Amino acid sequence: MRNAITAEAFLAHQRHTMLAIAKMLEEANIEDVKIIEPSDEVPFFVLMSHYYADENPEPYSLTAIFFPETHLSDDGLLLQLFLQLPSGLMPQDEALIARVLPYLNNALPFGYFSLIPQDDGFWYINFRYVHMVSAKNGLDVSTLRDYFNLMLRLPSIYDMPLRRLIKKEITVTELFKMLENG
Repeated sequence: MRNAITAEAFLAHQRHTMLAIAKMLEEANIEDVKIIEPSDEVPFFVLMSHYYADENPEPYSLTAIFFPETHLSDDGLLLQLFLQLPSGLMPQDEALIARVLPYLNNALPFGYFSLIPQDDGFWYINFRYVHMVSAKNGLDVSTLRDYFNLMLRLPSIYDMPLRRLIKKEITVTELFKMLENG
């Protein structure tokens, strides 16, 4: 029987991973990166970042946290990555986007979009990806860097077409044709 990693080793592993992610984001010219240390309220590291893309005046929010359990197995830890698109949805728009997202999710190579309510009363489009990190071997930086590069491009691929759909500038059919054609 394998030994489970200790709580101290888990926190050290989280710290190391979050520092590696912060470095990756800084290499991608994202300067607003903050690592929040574990506390009594939140017993794990949280990495938060905001960045601008595609000349959008509103920032995209990128968050990384480990799955809230200390570990799920002796070998792996689940790192959750969240990318929140900046524009909140009005109630009438939420229903349209809720119908479209499952079709977008079927076309994604990894991760998925969902709608998340926020305290400001709006719903936001959120992208989530879960990445397995080896507790024994640590973070595979090159693989995770590839995923981050894809995640950082998601706004340019999906956000503007979704905004155009909400503004009724395009139809759902046109949205899918745009996304199909790149």
